[in-house]
Amino acid sequence: MGFFGSKPKINDAQKKAAVRATAYNNMIICLRGVISAVRHKKFRNAEGLSKELTRRIKILRRNL
Repeated sequence: MGFFGSKPKINDAQKKAAVRATAYNNMIICLRGVISAVRHKKFRNAEGLSKELTRRIKILRRNL
């Protein structure tokens, strides 16, 4: 707890850890979406599934 106007200092390691944690959470959410889509037979073949996976992985890589 600091005085008014002074923020608690966050060092680089903590910042990186936070970013990584949110990235991993996003990854888990993405994969969950893919799994539920497969369960509901959204993809007719493996090709469509792999395309969707690569698309999502690209998005996730951008966030890492």
